[in-house]
Amino acid sequence: MTTQALVKNIETRMKKNQLPLVVMSLEEWHQIEDIMEELSSSKLVKDIKKARNDYKKGRAVEYKPSN
Repeated sequence: MTTQALVKNIETRMKKNQLPLVVMSLEEWHQIEDIMEELSSSKLVKDIKKARNDYKKGRAVEYKPSN
């Protein structure tokens, strides 16, 4: 689909009061899917909350890559 056709499609949808749409690259969509899948893990979400709390309390270690 050309950019011009895409813009026309969006304008048509807006005139018909249809739901808005989002245009993004497939790579961006896959990144969003990955994040959603990770956040659906209750254990991972719990670990993230704990890590953020530890960081706020100064219980963090600076990451130093080993090259």
